[in-house]
Amino acid sequence: MSFWIHSIPFASRDGWAISEGHAINIHNPTDTNLIPAGVRGSFKLNLNASDGIFNISTHNVLIVSACPGFISHNAYKAACLSLPSGVSSSPFVNNAFATSLNVSGMFATIQQIIRLPLLTYKSRICLRDSAQAGVFSTIGDSKVILARLGKIGRISSAGYVASSAIFNTCIALNARALTPVVNVKISITVAVNFISMGSINCKNFSSVKDSDNETEPNKMPATDTQSSPSNDEIIEGVVCKETDLNDNQMKAFDLEGHGKVLVVKQHGTFKAVGTKCSHFGAPLETGSLGDGRVRCPWHGACFSLNTGDIEDFPGLDSLPCYQVQVENGDVKVRAKKKDLEANKRVKTMTLRDNKDERTFVVVGAGPSGAVCAETLRQEGFGGRLVLIGKEPHLPYDRVKVTKAMNLSADKLKLRDQAFYDTNSIETMLGVEASELNPNSKEVVLSNGYRIKYDKIYIATGSSPRKLDLPGANLKNVVVARTVDDSMYIESQLGKDKHVVVLGVSFIGLEAAAYCVSKVASVTVIGRDNVPLKPVFGQAIGARIQQFMESKGVVFKMNNGIAKCNGNDHGDLVSVELNDGEVLPADICIMGVGSTLNTDFMKTCGITVNRNGSIDTNEYLQSTNSDIYVGGDIANAPVFSSNNEKATIGHYGLAQYHGRTAAFNMVGKTKELKAVPFFWTMLFGTSFKYAGHGRASDSLVFGDLEKLDYVAYYLNDDNKVISISSCGYTAGPIVAHWAEFTSQGKTLYRKDLEPDPHAWVQQINN
Repeated sequence: MSFWIHSIPFASRDGWAISEGHAINIHNPTDTNLIPAGVRGSFKLNLNASDGIFNISTHNVLIVSACPGFISHNAYKAACLSLPSGVSSSPFVNNAFATSLNVSGMFATIQQIIRLPLLTYKSRICLRDSAQAGVFSTIGDSKVILARLGKIGRISSAGYVASSAIFNTCIALNARALTPVVNVKISITVAVNFISMGSINCKNFSSVKDSDNETEPNKMPATDTQSSPSNDEIIEGVVCKETDLNDNQMKAFDLEGHGKVLVVKQHGTFKAVGTKCSHFGAPLETGSLGDGRVRCPWHGACFSLNTGDIEDFPGLDSLPCYQVQVENGDVKVRAKKKDLEANKRVKTMTLRDNKDERTFVVVGAGPSGAVCAETLRQEGFGGRLVLIGKEPHLPYDRVKVTKAMNLSADKLKLRDQAFYDTNSIETMLGVEASELNPNSKEVVLSNGYRIKYDKIYIATGSSPRKLDLPGANLKNVVVARTVDDSMYIESQLGKDKHVVVLGVSFIGLEAAAYCVSKVASVTVIGRDNVPLKPVFGQAIGARIQQFMESKGVVFKMNNGIAKCNGNDHGDLVSVELNDGEVLPADICIMGVGSTLNTDFMKTCGITVNRNGSIDTNEYLQSTNSDIYVGGDIANAPVFSSNNEKATIGHYGLAQYHGRTAAFNMVGKTKELKAVPFFWTMLFGTSFKYAGHGRASDSLVFGDLEKLDYVAYYLNDDNKVISISSCGYTAGPIVAHWAEFTSQGKTLYRKDLEPDPHAWVQQINN
């Protein structure tokens, strides 16, 4: 009889299953070849026959079943309950790392352990052994499980393939870290008592894939089926008359008092999706209706009307998509109650497939890498998937770093660890890539760890630049790029503190706006005559400066910092400007640009441009077809600029790059059709911008004094290359322009006269 030992159970739609599909086949639990003769020890396995659980009394649990695919919820609960008092079940979750070490005979040599990352209960080490060694071993605070394998294929997340002559050992570390030891041999001296195992309820499960080719997803079934106990309550009702909407019109309607649905009529067909953007909850009925999709009025995210899937960003989640039927002039919608309440959904993820031996690596756990990893699973990739991040945090909402400095990484995180574990996305945090070798298809990390890849997506972002000037190394001369930066700045603020911000970028102005109500003074230093001049132009830049000055921020323009002055303790006390003025300063925030994180690629054979960017094609491939590049470091085609290449550091565009790269990595060809969309929030007032390029002229309509305007930026050919607005009464004009441009349409100066927004009617026409 064969038994399967499962580690790290997780929730799936079919129940509790193994996390990575890796299992150890014990051909016979009583096989004496697994237990060295004459060995004695204190470890004992006890079996709960009704649930099929082996419990090791020394703080470790194995769940054993008679089939390779399924473990019942009761079995997992019983395993957790069987733990000794005070011991968490977390050692059986988040096994993020694996490597290979040598084992010789009855001894384990752990000389390589000192090089392993994060040796805590969240780590797993897989050892090879060619001798008939024992089953358990003790190394410090760890427990070693050794089993003889048949020809059952891969068992570790490191991708090691077992054969009939190989033994494998997995060390499941407990909550304390394993102290690194060099050249130490540990004797295996443990005996095991096996007891016959009871039956367990087993089920089959299969990978689930989403398809972009759904057939009439909004069409209601011909027969009305009752929901089963496992489904959510179904709400169905008439929301409007067929004549209530014209073609190319959308409106939110109530559904039987349980919530609203967004109903859209387009090409004579009715569709229904969620009413609010999954990013910040903007009402989509006030957004821009494109051909088969709706664009958020606030930040430009786009959602398919056929599926509800998110197609452009920012955001992560998709919208619920409801069934619609038109009968006797009535528009009837059917929806799950839970979808109406949540108004968003996570697209179905593909399960890890043991037979898929490919490894895809995502380097960079920022917005681009996070979306790429999720999209790979959503679009059918079942192989090993590794997400590597320089920061010690899971991917988080970086946009809020300077807008809300009091928010921790835990509050800003996009997904929790359980999400990545459930979807078999290995997270390696606190490490960065140090070398890339396309010939061997291997990436080397800063801790010495090496990962072989089949395809790799690199989105390593940028690092803030700190000017090399006298006193720049004093305490509290800081940058504001990461959540740790912002949390530190927050900790230094106080009513008696003076803050100086060097730089008039979006980051600098957002930091100034956040700090001014919490400190004695905030002074912004800029080398231009008005802030944000390269983006918004002279007139709007001057108005933004005036607006911020009315809130208490002081500006020193056409200036810079010559040096930072400190006391005998190394604390910052003042800054001296280029014109000789000395300002009191307890903290100086430098927002003077950034450098791209691509140094590790300079010797890999792929050209790194002078600014540190990497050229890509319209599929985000570099000159090596298996190496994809996105986010800040990509010099990629921009659809709204006639596919001219540009390096743009926008949050939403970075996420869009991640999605596009993932599609192409799994063989679903998708070209970039990006329209960069950016926004900033200053004192509760939103400034939006879309497009890209260097303008030679601008046209401003509306009331600039009241911050109720739209501005069009034109090149030498009088073509509109970008647009910005603030509180414009004409509606979501920036979202409209982004949608207009994404359809391949072009706007010129003559199209803005006499009505500067008449062109909106051309969308979808």
